Amino acid sequence: MSPFKDNTLIQMRLLRSSNIKEDDRIALRRVDDDLYALYYRDGQLLNKKNLYVCELTGEQVDTYFQSLFALLSRDRDPFTQIQITPPCFPSVLYNIDDLDCRCLRQKILDLLPILQESSRIR
Repeated sequence: MSPFKDNTLIQMRLLRSSNIKEDDRIALRRVDDDLYALYYRDGQLLNKKNLYVCELTGEQVDTYFQSLFALLSRDRDPFTQIQITPPCFPSVLYNIDDLDCRCLRQKILDLLPILQESSRIR
């Protein structure tokens, strides 16, 4: 089963160009009550092992995404856009520059506790 298909709490796509195969992808899945599997696929490593997985607690998930948004907004070789697909919400697409807005970053982070209490229904 692909970590980017079903049973994810949130998916993110980091867009570099118009070539969808170059996009980096992030997916978060619940493993246990306060344990999550975070999957990261590096789109630039097309012919190599490019899927990374780590297990995080709920608190570590919050820290991961706070750090991710701060780092993306200051990257010197930036992605152009980020697409966020949470359950029970429409998919949204932002320019990476939009992450400079503290209010937007906070609204995205405010989703995390909601997601940690939700699950997808097939």
